[in-house]
Amino acid sequence: MSMPERPGEPPRRWTVAAAIVAIIGLIILTISGLCTGAFGIGMIASVISEAGRLNSTTIFAVLSGLATVVIVGGIPMLIGFFITRAGFKMRKRD
Repeated sequence: MSMPERPGEPPRRWTVAAAIVAIIGLIILTISGLCTGAFGIGMIASVISEAGRLNSTTIFAVLSGLATVVIVGGIPMLIGFFITRAGFKMRKRD
């Protein structure tokens, strides 16, 4: 997935450093995204399984659990995204 080139600009080439940075960012982004997704789906599944016993305490516990998943998993995902973006920006022009 490369950035669209503007007309008149030379195409960008991958350097070894840019590729390594982008790959490291993609690894961080993928692993943290899968983990965040798994825990988020688990929280949603716990809500569905306890649908008959919903009260304000259960809803608060689920919402605070989802907030924890987003905060704990979202920060590494953002870091991975920005590292990947830095790798794409490090490519050299011909």
